[in-house]
Amino acid sequence: MGSHGGDIPLLVDASGRPVLWRSSEDRITEVVRSYSLKLNLQNYGGNAYESVDLFASQKVQCLESEKHDASLAVYSFCRSEVMSARADIVKALRERQEEARRKSEAQRAGRSAA
Repeated sequence: MGSHGGDIPLLVDASGRPVLWRSSEDRITEVVRSYSLKLNLQNYGGNAYESVDLFASQKVQCLESEKHDASLAVYSFCRSEVMSARADIVKALRERQEEARRKSEAQRAGRSAA
C-alpha cells in the first residue's frame, strides 16, 4: 500500500488500476462463516453408533460498512444448506425404516395365513 497525495491511501487492484478510498467504511473486506452439525443416525432408524457430520462454509467480499449484514446473510445461508441436507437424510432414513416395517408386517401376515 502506498500513498497518493494527502492522507488518501492508494491500493492497486488485480488489473493494476489504482483503487482509492476515503474512509474505513469504503474498504472491501472478506467475511467467512460456516455451520456444522453432527447427526446421530440411530435416532432416525440408522445403525447403532452411526453418525454423519454435515458442514457448509461460505465466503463473501463486501464493503466494511456492510460486514455485519453480510455476516448474518452468509451464516444463514450456511445453516440453511446444512439443515436442508439434514432433512434429506432424515427423510431417507424414515422411508427406509417404513419400508422395513411394511415388509415385516407382510411377512407376519403371510405366516399367519399359512
